[in-house]
Amino acid sequence: MQVVGRVSGRRAWAVEQKLVMLRDAFGPGGSVRASMERHEITSGLLYTWRRQAMSGELAGTPRPALPSFAEVQVAGPSPVVVPMTVPSAPPEPPGRIGIEWDRA
Repeated sequence: MQVVGRVSGRRAWAVEQKLVMLRDAFGPGGSVRASMERHEITSGLLYTWRRQAMSGELAGTPRPALPSFAEVQVAGPSPVVVPMTVPSAPPEPPGRIGIEWDRA
């Protein structure tokens, strides 16, 4: 039987060490449980580092936040155009919504 002792108190991890632990947990063939046991850390710490790594905060270069809301403009109904010839394809159903992204 093997007894695993926990280290008490706070520990400081270098970014490289955190990335190694994240690869152990979330990389190909990785396991959160195995990484926790191997490095004697909690799952909460792994998931916090993962969130920080995905946002760029872990390396000290945070990405700009994505907007939480998008502006929506509702246009009036399109004028109905009656074709003079018989259409070859059935007309599109009414009520179609179009979304345009303005990257200004």
